[in-house]
Amino acid sequence: MIYRTILLAVLMIGASTLVYPQDAEKEEKEMGRKHRTEAIENLPGITEEQKSDLESLHKQTDESLKPLREQIKELHKQLDELRSQMNYDMEQMRRLTRESGQLHTEMRLKKLDQEEALRDILTQEQMQALLEHKKKAHEERKALHMKRKAEMKALMKERNQQRRYHKSHQGNKEEEAPKE
Repeated sequence: MIYRTILLAVLMIGASTLVYPQDAEKEEKEMGRKHRTEAIENLPGITEEQKSDLESLHKQTDESLKPLREQIKELHKQLDELRSQMNYDMEQMRRLTRESGQLHTEMRLKKLDQEEALRDILTQEQMQALLEHKKKAHEERKALHMKRKAEMKALMKERNQQRRYHKSHQGNKEEEAPKE
């Protein structure tokens, strides 16, 4: 009985690490802020007026995107809830998916508007430097995503091994859980 309790505790601790996507989201936001600040500060010949205009543009864009992000998040919750049901309404799934796609398109269009406004604020040389910085930041985010994906895969593999071990040793209470 004590081994079963220990194994259950280990599994619960492992499950608590799956809260990790929220932490990842916060980390990505911080990374984005850091990259944006670095990008602006390192633009060749950037003036205080341009910095102010860029900050204002970013705040304006962020405020216009916020409700769209919240709506998309809510739609994804609804989709997840539907998927968890044994018999869900496929037409409702399609409707919510289309709605999500429309919101994503609207977000992309707003970002295009932002990029157009950026081109009005920055010189061609500054815009080129900003695009290079964005490319580098994208590559860093992609590498971070791949790292997290590998970590999650390893965690799920370990959890599945623990479950298989527990399942195969349910009747034998004297055996110990596998050691790492």
